[in-house]
Amino acid sequence: MPVLLIFLSLMLVGCQTGHPLSLQQTGEPFTVMAFWAQYQACLGTSDLETARSLADQLRQIPVRGVEPPAWIKFFGVDVAAQPLRVAVNPQALGADCALRAARLAREANLFHDAHARYHDIIKQYADSEYVYYVDQARQALIDLKDAKPVLLVRTPALPH
Repeated sequence: MPVLLIFLSLMLVGCQTGHPLSLQQTGEPFTVMAFWAQYQACLGTSDLETARSLADQLRQIPVRGVEPPAWIKFFGVDVAAQPLRVAVNPQALGADCALRAARLAREANLFHDAHARYHDIIKQYADSEYVYYVDQARQALIDLKDAKPVLLVRTPALPH
């Protein structure tokens, strides 16, 4: 009986030693508002480079929580990382921001760049939960085929 109590105590204390709301890569405190602010900045910018950078940052936010301690993994393959429990999906925000960057490229008549961005969205967000964004990118590629770059030629003014 005492061994069982010690084991249960260790299990309870051990399960509390992880930090479920911290980023694995940087060790910085995890906040939803940090990537929500990035997303809002992406929607509000008209600068293509800023939108590209923010889309890339949002795509790199981990969607998994913290890995369990090594001693828990000892119990077998059924032990998994804690899921990221937030109300906002950072990958979906990244996909939408990437669509924004591609639209900005198209508006700037950078058709090759827009084409590449749309293809990146289709490739990077191929999971079924991101089908909306992939469909938006596919439709934009179809529309992009019909787009023609506008060439403005400036002629010198004729003397009067």
